[in-house]
Amino acid sequence: MVLGFRLPAHAAYPVPDAEAYAWLGAAGSPGYATEGWLTGSSAVKLSLSTRGVAGYDYHDDLLADGGRISFAFSQVSGPGDVAFYQLPDLPFLSPEPNAPAGVRFGTGVQRDGTPQGSTPIELAPRTTINDRFRFSAVGMYCLTVTTSAPLSDGATANASVRLRVAVGDDIASDAHCGDTPGHTDPGDPTDPTDPTDPTDPGDPSVADWLVRAVTSTRSRRGSTRSTEWTRCHCGPGTTCPVNPGPSGSSTTIWSSPCRIPSN
Repeated sequence: MVLGFRLPAHAAYPVPDAEAYAWLGAAGSPGYATEGWLTGSSAVKLSLSTRGVAGYDYHDDLLADGGRISFAFSQVSGPGDVAFYQLPDLPFLSPEPNAPAGVRFGTGVQRDGTPQGSTPIELAPRTTINDRFRFSAVGMYCLTVTTSAPLSDGATANASVRLRVAVGDDIASDAHCGDTPGHTDPGDPTDPTDPTDPTDPGDPSVADWLVRAVTSTRSRRGSTRSTEWTRCHCGPGTTCPVNPGPSGSSTTIWSSPCRIPSN
């Protein structure tokens, strides 16, 4: 299954000068970033979460006692570097509310030239973390997110989703992984929209996903709020586009694995 998002040009986010942002790279380096779950209001919000959604049953009895759900990133491709990082849990009390402050994953280099690397990403049930994704250049990025959880019967449950993030206003939503505006690579072997893609993680037996996009728009007349639900079933080439809303709005997106009925 594939989820597609667009991060618009107004989400530009150069690396701040403060030392707290050294993990992101050299001060002033260009890039584009999603907003934190608890901060910002002008771009896409994309957070890792182990919470369910309204009207959606929990199945905590399936999880091993004390079990935590892990997240891993793999098969990352794009025209630049990708960074995922947790923000402060209480951003309004932090002197640097948008600085990396917990779990993280990055394909670039830190300010001192060492690789960003990664730390284990594990969440307790019913948890959402305040986090950000950052991309260093415009173009099409693709990455796989895999979740795993220990079950009460001793087995481990796994599910994967492929993310396609079109960064900027001019990159086509159906561009190949790694493409930039005005430049395409029709032979890209890792593009999940290609039916011959050997890395397509669409296994219909794994799980399906429920996506909720909540868009808030502020104006002089007040604010409006709308909710869009999209149910996505795993399968080769399945794409679930989520509209980030108009300029000046904020969109929060939840993606939760669904339990497949036994009958």
